[in-house]
Amino acid sequence: NPAFTNFASFSSGGPRTGDSGLKPSVTAPGVSIMSAEVGTGSGGYFNSGTSMAAPQVAGVAALNVQAHPGWSAEAISANLVNTADPSKVGNYRLTLGGAGLVDVAQSVDNTVTAVSDPFETTNGSLQEPSMGFGFAESTTSFTGTKKITLTNHGTSAKTYAVAAQPSPQTVPATVKFSTKSVTVPAGGSATVDVTLRVDMTKVGSTLASLHAFYEASGSVVFSGDSELRVPYLLVPRAEAKVDAKLKGNLNSKAIANKNSPMKVDVEVTNRGGAIDAVADFYTLGLTDPQGDVPLAGHPGTDLRALGVQSFADGDDQLLVFAVNTWDRYSNAARNETGVDVDVDNDGTTDWTVFSVDSGLVRSGSVNGVNEVFLAEAGGGLYAAGFYASSPTDNSTVLLPVYAADLGITAEKGTFAYTGYVSSIADSAANDAFEGKAHYNPWKPALSNGQYVDVAKGNAKQIATVAIDRAEFAAQKPGGVMVVALDNKAGADEAILLLAK
Repeated sequence: NPAFTNFASFSSGGPRTGDSGLKPSVTAPGVSIMSAEVGTGSGGYFNSGTSMAAPQVAGVAALNVQAHPGWSAEAISANLVNTADPSKVGNYRLTLGGAGLVDVAQSVDNTVTAVSDPFETTNGSLQEPSMGFGFAESTTSFTGTKKITLTNHGTSAKTYAVAAQPSPQTVPATVKFSTKSVTVPAGGSATVDVTLRVDMTKVGSTLASLHAFYEASGSVVFSGDSELRVPYLLVPRAEAKVDAKLKGNLNSKAIANKNSPMKVDVEVTNRGGAIDAVADFYTLGLTDPQGDVPLAGHPGTDLRALGVQSFADGDDQLLVFAVNTWDRYSNAARNETGVDVDVDNDGTTDWTVFSVDSGLVRSGSVNGVNEVFLAEAGGGLYAAGFYASSPTDNSTVLLPVYAADLGITAEKGTFAYTGYVSSIADSAANDAFEGKAHYNPWKPALSNGQYVDVAKGNAKQIATVAIDRAEFAAQKPGGVMVVALDNKAGADEAILLLAK
């Protein structure tokens, strides 16, 4: 097997949900591993996964305890990471494999450990052998400094050259040190300050691909008679500053006047943004207040706004529902984000359009891919044929579905809809919109689907929203919802121009 050193296709990756912490820590063999099988005497069982890789790491840790009597658990843990070898992983990626493959020989021989990030335990404060700079979004740049502490557990001084080794996947970043060389005295310690800087204008758009993810990552490498490494990670997000303003009004009384214009212009700008961006127009349906979730700590579960747009496709209409939350998720596949559709307006849900982890639905094992599904009130479950547009570290999920797949036709006209979100980690973490909105994709009250490129700088664009006076009175839209997925996560991603 020439690819035996590669990551398994089912390997889960980091960073950690919520704070974008640097995980995992190390890599170990975990595919087709033979383990003792209970009840077979001397028989064995081949298996794959973390349950096979974890014993490998535990075995290396046991050898380290034997080789380094008196070392703390913190030091043993740091030693495994410091001496891991990324060159032994064929398709190495820091967010998939941490510092690299555990190295038995080097960890047993090594006498110096390096730690940085603090974390709290029931036994007090400890430090991890990594530097997690977390998540940062900015219109300009990010600069952060952390301290690495090296401890010499041996009987002779050790001197190391200090350098940064960027990962293959990193965005352009600058790493500077307080010193180019450090000497750690026998039985003592020394520190090195590490400063990471990222120019956000060099970070790409969240729209670059379906699963666009950016990282400033690598390892600080200490080179001497042995090599130590401390991995670092920042999850950067280039922030656009798309804004939208009505050049007119959406006053229902004014629109009812037959002499009022049948359109309204929207001025779109991106002043001060780090990158060029896009303004995507929807008809606003419902809004929800901030902070009404029953269980905190589950990112992306505090609903804010729900809208819809539609595009003619032959006799059918492609609907796209936009669900915006007050808070940022790391991966939207961790939540079930759904829209309940009442096709015949009888007060009951006929179909639910929802996105959730594709692997969870298809095989029972999560894979982190956010797919759109259709649930029929009678019990049927179908694939919509689309992935949700839900960039990482974002606050908006776009759910495409064909109207015909929901039984919505031009003859049936207006349907009612509402929405919800629920964490797959804990169903108690959920939120739902109150009430229902109404929409007719063949006769929208407000035209939508305008897709406006907005360059950074002082330029402005004008988008025109057509108004159907009769349908405005019948459907009662909430206004115009302008989605800018490159804006700051949260409310800024969906600009709400409210009807009055």
